[in-house]
Amino acid sequence: MSEHITPSSAASQGYLAGMQKMRDGMMKGSIGMAKTQLKYGKDPELRKLAEDIIRAQQPETDQMQTWLKEQKKH
Repeated sequence: MSEHITPSSAASQGYLAGMQKMRDGMMKGSIGMAKTQLKYGKDPELRKLAEDIIRAQQPETDQMQTWLKEQKKH
């Protein structure tokens, strides 16, 4: 995701809110599962996959939350 996108319209805010709801389930689920793998898993390849999932998806989820918080200020 680009750091340079600034959601400034109602349509952008609606889009981000909808995406956030969808991602809440999917991404938090996959991030949570990846964290569980890191906590209990022993297979090095699966642990690497779990690390990659967290590294890729956590910043995207955080960025959407930041955009939504910024929009609520306006």
